[in-house]
Amino acid sequence: MNSSFGPVVRIDAVVLAAGSSSRMGAVNKLVVPVDGVPMVRRVIDAAQSSRVERTFVVVRPGADEVCDCISEDVTVLVNEDAELGMSTSVRTGLEATDADGVVILLGDMPWIRADLIDTLIDAFEIGRVCVPTTEGRRGNPVLWSRELFGELADVDGDRGGRDLVDRGGDRVRWVDVGTDAILRDVDRPTDLHESPGP
Repeated sequence: MNSSFGPVVRIDAVVLAAGSSSRMGAVNKLVVPVDGVPMVRRVIDAAQSSRVERTFVVVRPGADEVCDCISEDVTVLVNEDAELGMSTSVRTGLEATDADGVVILLGDMPWIRADLIDTLIDAFEIGRVCVPTTEGRRGNPVLWSRELFGELADVDGDRGGRDLVDRGGDRVRWVDVGTDAILRDVDRPTDLHESPGP
């Protein structure tokens, strides 16, 4: 994965899949098929097809149907504090990796592709956070350098690292990826019927 970096740099992926999926009704949205593949599996497959070294998936306790969608070569992390919000899942993922950087993906963004993740990896710099953009709007996934893990782990509640990005200044590298897949998550069944742009 590291041929473009010079010195060897290791990037891992953390897929956040511990949400409650409350707005999808009785069905856990992460297992809903998108083009015949469970939503969360599409995100995992994108990570594994990219140049990341290892892929971790953070789930809530008792998430058997989500775990059934995860292949054996992926490390599953159970977040016992999932009810306290997204920040606890981020922290669970960060604690599991010793990589130089981590790309954090949301399990409900099934249109993210491997080449998009690789574009962020190509932009990686020690001590910075790489945020994808399209037409001036920012989205996910986001690639964090290890030097920022401590600040990211200190975030609490149902938040990711948006506030850190907001005040990140020159530590933030904006990466134009040219697709609105970075803006598209699935909260309701109707979200599945709108295809993203290129």
